[in-house]
Amino acid sequence: QQRVFPANPSPTHTSPSLLSNTQACPEKLVRRMSQRVEKEAIARKWVAVQKRQALTNFGRCSIMLACFLTCRGG
Repeated sequence: QQRVFPANPSPTHTSPSLLSNTQACPEKLVRRMSQRVEKEAIARKWVAVQKRQALTNFGRCSIMLACFLTCRGG
């Protein structure tokens, strides 16, 4: 299937800066929020896994790393 585009130019041609400004902000915010949620979920998973296992040095380091990444993303 082929899309048929209208003959008249799309609104992006007339005001690209205005359009990108209004669209980029919420998009970036949503992306940042979803990334933060993902990081927090990963950190919680790590903590749960490490709690189940014996806490080796590697385990402690990975938890700290996960927490650090989450905090930095916030």
